[in-house]
Amino acid sequence: MQLIANGTQGGTSIPAKQTPSGTPGYGNSGSPGTFSPTVLDPDVFNTILAELVGIVLASGQTLNASNNAQLLQAIFALPGKQGINFSTPGTFSFTVPANVTEVIVWVLGAGGGSGGTTACTGSQVSVSAGANSGTWGWGVFAVTPGTVISGVIGAGGTAGASGGGNGGNGGTSSFGAMISAPGGHGSLGVAANPPPLTQAPPAATNNCSGAAVNGAEVSGQASVSGTTVNAFGGPGGSGPWGGGGSAGGGAVFAGQGYGAGAGGACTVASGSARTGAAGSGGLVILQW
Repeated sequence: MQLIANGTQGGTSIPAKQTPSGTPGYGNSGSPGTFSPTVLDPDVFNTILAELVGIVLASGQTLNASNNAQLLQAIFALPGKQGINFSTPGTFSFTVPANVTEVIVWVLGAGGGSGGTTACTGSQVSVSAGANSGTWGWGVFAVTPGTVISGVIGAGGTAGASGGGNGGNGGTSSFGAMISAPGGHGSLGVAANPPPLTQAPPAATNNCSGAAVNGAEVSGQASVSGTTVNAFGGPGGSGPWGGGGSAGGGAVFAGQGYGAGAGGACTVASGSARTGAAGSGGLVILQW
């Protein structure tokens, strides 16, 4: 979540509200030739934004423009419910507490790794695309107190080796046989070629199974090169709990947070081969 930062924002505190005009009410769509549709004025927008930001800050978080799930995380932190997060790649087990007969389960597959690049001559470049994010989903499931349920946290896709190695696919995260979220596809390694050179990101074909609501993997972005020195790897795909690795003409960045794809690698003219970067691991959240 973030405050407005596009150059049109006001100060860092909410400005004084305008004098109301008429009786406060709800919006309308207007009628052509009769009256105009309702205008969403800054006072109403600032009130909504302040309410949402207040919930996030009250949960102990700091606003993060790369995290689109901060409101959800704040709701999980509200008193009255209990929950637990699993984020270490590998298997885990959960014993259903006494008197608990249903759980809310969120699963997030791991992000893919990006491909490596190849050493270039003075007339070549090598740039890999960004890898995809993992799939995600949630559902409410009946459980029996005292039952032990096993789950899996997917590992982030491995970085492609220098010399054009392919990035690895992200691992699948799951909870029992109830719900499963495959990881994102890794991007391919790329050979050295004269520019212009573009590599498309992996196809986003995976989806979560067993979920009441689910999200497909999000593709990374293509790599681009116009000249032997003007070349960039593609940014990785972002998910609800993590931002895709950024990409530039030099450094290679791993997926951030959870379930995000790695940014692509880049080698310009006369440059050395580079390894790709790793995707970020998956996540399982339980609430009851």
